[in-house]
Amino acid sequence: MDSDFAAGYRRLQERHWWFRCRSRVLRSLLGRLPWPPGATVLEVGPGPGHDLGAIYPRGVVLAGLEADPALAEQARFPEGHEVHCGTLEGLPAALLGRSFDVVAMFDVLEHIEDDRGALRRCAELLNPDGLVLVTVPAYGWMWGRQDEVNRHFRRYTRGRLRRLLAEAGFAPVHATYFNTILLPPIAMFRLAAAFARRVGISSRTPAAGTSDFDVSLGPLDGVLAWLFGLEAVLLRRVSFPCGVSVFVAARLADRRGQGSMR
Repeated sequence: MDSDFAAGYRRLQERHWWFRCRSRVLRSLLGRLPWPPGATVLEVGPGPGHDLGAIYPRGVVLAGLEADPALAEQARFPEGHEVHCGTLEGLPAALLGRSFDVVAMFDVLEHIEDDRGALRRCAELLNPDGLVLVTVPAYGWMWGRQDEVNRHFRRYTRGRLRRLLAEAGFAPVHATYFNTILLPPIAMFRLAAAFARRVGISSRTPAAGTSDFDVSLGPLDGVLAWLFGLEAVLLRRVSFPCGVSVFVAARLADRRGQGSMR
């Protein structure tokens, strides 16, 4: 992501309603999984680590792999998490030879040019009955300034992500869209901004280095937070057919018959 945006990313995660609600949604989705006692988890791309440890069930053993040295340092403190600086392609020495019950990538895959290769590398890091957990932004037609600031390569559909996982040796056991209730206003905002750029009035759009998180509707932000947060309750039992983001949990294909979720 842009360096100016990265500098305030932890503060943004701590304060912005979207991140707080996203954490609740992820906790709900992860709560549907069959977690063994003491499960080992490698989270790829935890950023500044505000959510590291907050969205997982109690008792898991966490490690992080963060490409940005400054963000990796932030993620280690003050909680003292085990976070290593490196990438899937170039694992740090401390992670070589280790395997995990779960590899998680929350809003990370879209940052990696070779997404197929990244998922295959995840498979190599998993124990035989391991799971990969992935969230990504949805729909290429919703491409906007937020994607550019974050240096995304692409957005996905649920079907495309499932196919990529299958090609990497995974069998999806649960897939859903989320951030569904707010899809209409977010889509309208993105499409209006795209239209403005096309007709040559991009100077009225947010300046370079800014993102969707700079936009506030004042008192309505609380309403938006309540609507997004409501999904944490709904997603415990249902899946959504559309949304701003996609979540998929997938198991190594040779174990596809075991441990399915509700």
